[in-house]
Amino acid sequence: MVDRWAARGTFRPEHHDADPVESGWVTVRSVRPRTAPGKPFTLHGYRPQPYPTFLVNGHLVREAV
Repeated sequence: MVDRWAARGTFRPEHHDADPVESGWVTVRSVRPRTAPGKPFTLHGYRPQPYPTFLVNGHLVREAV
C-alpha cells in the first residue's frame, strides 16, 4: 500500500518560512491588453522594473516580448 509510510513513524514535520525576506508588494502602474490573433487566451503587456523577472504565487514571470 502506498500510504503505509506514515505508519513507520519516520515523518518529522518541518517549518519553512513562506515569506522570503526579499518579498514585497509592488504598485501596478498599468496593464495593457495585447492582440493575440487566433489564440484562445488573453495576453497582457507589462514592463517589470527595475528587474526583468519576478515571482507571482511561486511562478516565474517575465516581460512578454
